[in-house]
Amino acid sequence: LLTAMCYPNAAFPQLRVCCDFMNWLFHLDNISDDMDNRGTASTGVDIMNTLWLPERYRPVTRVGKMTKE
Repeated sequence: LLTAMCYPNAAFPQLRVCCDFMNWLFHLDNISDDMDNRGTASTGVDIMNTLWLPERYRPVTRVGKMTKE
């Protein structure tokens, strides 16, 4: 509902992508609350490497694997 209210003119396929992304962001925010600076930084590196090098990089964290999917 939150995403639909933020993107009222989006068609269903675009809204689905936005909903998935918002869910991913909220999940990332929740798990990063329990991390220290080092854990947050290494998770960020894992996520960015997954996005920048999708064919070559194998993520090691759960969030990295979720990002790859």
